[in-house]
Amino acid sequence: MVSTSNFYDLIVVGSDLAGLAAASLVARRGKRVLVIPLAPIDGVDPGGPEPTVSEPAPIVYGESPPIRRVFEELGIWQQVRREREPIRGRLHLALPEHRLDLQSGLQNLRAELEREWPEARGVEAWSEHLRLSGGCHELWEEILASDLAVSSDGFFDRRALAKIAAQLPGSELDDMAPLAADHPLRLLGRVMLPWLANLAPTQLGAAAALRLAACWDQGPEDFAGGMPRLRAFLLDRLSTHAGEVKPSLRIAEILVHRGRVSGVAFFGKRDAYGCENLILADDPAYLLSEVVPTSGLAGVFGLPPAEVEVVAGRYVLHLDIDVAGVSPALDGIVVHLGETEGWLARHGIGTTYLRIDPTVVSDARRLTLTRIVAAGAPLDRIREEILSELDHAGILPFVGPHIRWSYSPHDGRGALDARGREISERPPDLRPTPMESIVARRGGEPVLGVGLYPHTTEIRNLFLASRLTLPGLGIEGELATALAVAGSIAAPSRGRGRPRIFGR
Repeated sequence: MVSTSNFYDLIVVGSDLAGLAAASLVARRGKRVLVIPLAPIDGVDPGGPEPTVSEPAPIVYGESPPIRRVFEELGIWQQVRREREPIRGRLHLALPEHRLDLQSGLQNLRAELEREWPEARGVEAWSEHLRLSGGCHELWEEILASDLAVSSDGFFDRRALAKIAAQLPGSELDDMAPLAADHPLRLLGRVMLPWLANLAPTQLGAAAALRLAACWDQGPEDFAGGMPRLRAFLLDRLSTHAGEVKPSLRIAEILVHRGRVSGVAFFGKRDAYGCENLILADDPAYLLSEVVPTSGLAGVFGLPPAEVEVVAGRYVLHLDIDVAGVSPALDGIVVHLGETEGWLARHGIGTTYLRIDPTVVSDARRLTLTRIVAAGAPLDRIREEILSELDHAGILPFVGPHIRWSYSPHDGRGALDARGREISERPPDLRPTPMESIVARRGGEPVLGVGLYPHTTEIRNLFLASRLTLPGLGIEGELATALAVAGSIAAPSRGRGRPRIFGR
């Protein structure tokens, strides 16, 4: 037996939002909690010339039942709710042969459709889309608000599965029925999928896809400060209840004794940290290949990691550009789809999402780009490829000389100036950060079209709380997972009262 110098009720290994939220809830319920992140736990990347956001996708699920339930229990729901706001600016949708400039809430959509496709019955098609997406949105609201969905068994319990599946419509839904199968307008109801969900669009259930579309169509909205702000709320609650975060620890081994996780050993430490429960808050395949390859845990998950295929990744690029290099007409969010033939089957590969910071600091504008790239695609020249493509498309014309710096955490090139020269020295131990993955299940269907890995494992006190538990539900799937895992470890205190989900 390895001696232990510290003992925790819960140790969380990894940085996914689900694990952080579960840690905060368990700490709130009076348990001693330690988080060992594998990436910046606050969602801010410190590797560039200035701090940058690691996860730039908007949080469009502001009133989601799992989000509300988590923050109500943590006692700060009203504060979180007040920081929800529409994204300033327009939604620019750039197709190969069409352009749509949409006001917040799609107020001018009818005029844009009639301008681009006057003969295509686009308004009628969009009305059908709104009808079906609104219905699926309400259905998922009811499911996610129920105790059934966030119980300790949750989406992966057979009885729960049967009850939930009976409510969901099948895959035959056609939300753009009047249009031809290859009409480009059909993409308008799907453009957000590779950005917001971690499940391949071809495997995402029709009802879940329309749920995401309904959330997107209402805004899109975000929290002020985005994901770093949401994480800051959780970190604050974690520290308030004596939870600890130790990013400097390097894990050598996860200790298992008599069929239970007993603790975690570290490089450079003689003693291990003991624990009553352990949460893995990252992709199991990454953990078992890169972090703890000798753990012997490969066979304990409900789904073998070999059955989960990474089909694409999200490459993030940050740009600091002179004001003169950005058109004043460019604001809000730009989605550039490039080639659209077989777009869903290609998982959105080649799509670029731009977020334009509306503020001007030192005569510069900050842009954040997310590019969907194929798994294993080379990244050594991707910055130049993206900028050349956006120049050719007229989105960022002649921007090259105006770039003050560009930075990505994923390609290992550091921060570069307009000529591609490195402008800051990278620490020797700073390795490229893995991209967020878009995944698919090999030879099978995801659970209810949204789920992959069960949050329980064959080891009773080992849990999984990552973005790949319910990847088809995006961030609200992570919060639902957090509630289920936290409930398996520590029940809410009866003395503090049960959180009111519906505010009645």
